[in-house]
Amino acid sequence: MARKQKQVSVKSGQEGLILFDSEDFKVLDLRVWLWQKDKKMELKLDKNRNFYFPKEKGEYLIEVDLRTDSGSAQYVGNIVIE
Repeated sequence: MARKQKQVSVKSGQEGLILFDSEDFKVLDLRVWLWQKDKKMELKLDKNRNFYFPKEKGEYLIEVDLRTDSGSAQYVGNIVIE
């Protein structure tokens, strides 16, 4: 499903940030993963939900796993690191 989405380009080592349009829920757990083929790596979030993309260039799938007091959701996307 993520591979069918429009590919978003980011720079090697670029900072990312997780934001929600409205946050009428309590975040219990939030994790960000990058997939490249069968390799999965977790991106560390700071307390403000900032993270950094890896320096290794290539095509990745991004997965955001969100668990809240209202339920859980998963977001996926298609990323190229240049």
